Amino acid sequence: MNISKTQANYDIIILNLIMICFFLIPVVGEILPFLFLFFIYSIKKYKLNAVMVLYIIILIFFSLYVSVVDIIKGAGIEVFGKLLYPILFFLVGVIFYDKYGREASANLKLNCSLSLLFFCILSMIHTLWNYGSYSDFTVNNGRVIYEFITNVKYSNTAINGFLSGSMVLFPLFMVKNNGLSKSKNFIVLLMGIISIYIGITLGNRSTFIMVFGVFILLIFICKFDWMKFIPLVALVAIYYLIFFNETILGKRMESDDGLDNSRLRNWIEGFEIIKQNFLIGSDLRTSDVFAHNFILDIAIPYGFFPALLLFLMLLLGLGLFTKFIFLRKKNFFSVYFVALFFGIFVIFLIEPVYQGLFKLYCFYSLIIGMGFSYFSKLDKRKNCDI
Repeated sequence: MNISKTQANYDIIILNLIMICFFLIPVVGEILPFLFLFFIYSIKKYKLNAVMVLYIIILIFFSLYVSVVDIIKGAGIEVFGKLLYPILFFLVGVIFYDKYGREASANLKLNCSLSLLFFCILSMIHTLWNYGSYSDFTVNNGRVIYEFITNVKYSNTAINGFLSGSMVLFPLFMVKNNGLSKSKNFIVLLMGIISIYIGITLGNRSTFIMVFGVFILLIFICKFDWMKFIPLVALVAIYYLIFFNETILGKRMESDDGLDNSRLRNWIEGFEIIKQNFLIGSDLRTSDVFAHNFILDIAIPYGFFPALLLFLMLLLGLGLFTKFIFLRKKNFFSVYFVALFFGIFVIFLIEPVYQGLFKLYCFYSLIIGMGFSYFSKLDKRKNCDI
């Protein structure tokens, strides 16, 4: 798409501001993505390939089905956001990469991750300010964080979902020739360290799954800068040996709570509910209300059909993830996609994403759209590093 540089810069700034407001500011920011409709008007100039068309058809049917059921059950005006936002974010991802390229798209992903990081920091400060020390509200309220402004309650693991985009940056900093400037490398490292520290402070075991999972994954597809790797790993080891056992996460992993099977129990209960109400879903709930799995928490209240559609969307996403892993030429955009997809997918396995982490689902839709657009361009420019 041929657009003037001034218009491109204007569009990039506006879209980044909308994303920052959406992911950072509760209530007010959550209205702004409707403005994407004006940006997506340019879709008439863009030809979607077959896989994109298939994905968006599945996404539309999934969103429409679930939203209609919610309306029948008496959902409020927020249902329109849940109907439109995943579709809008996907299309914005597709068009944004096509119009503005790899660097601008990577920056947009970083801005979204940074906004979610600040959202978590502000919510944590709000919780500490209003409920005292962390240990106090852990004991009294079951490891939760209260959103600043609205006071909506999130589980600590859900907060880890919002932090996933920042946590996976820690291993990316150690990748050799990652294509980032010194200032961006510093920001990436800082985001990674702060988010991991918050994850450990909140007692989230998924912190280790995401960070070490991405680290092991990148060992096989990237070269590491050992001048960065060795000092950082040494610092992590020192922290672990001296301070880790005193953290809530360290105490959880030493206690029975750190070894419990609550999620496995919820998954089993979820499957039992699904077997009894296979087609149309049920109002029954597990012991912890949710099954803590994206697909199960769709299948239980909405039935088999939307769960199947969601499974197909995730399957297409996994196919895209695999293609990025086996790319011959790596760059920051592609490596960050691999890391980000892995981190978010871990949360999909252990949290009720649609009900409790809808913003993360929108972020996922955005990066999937960018990923499809990346390979669409790559197919047109064989042997080019785009």
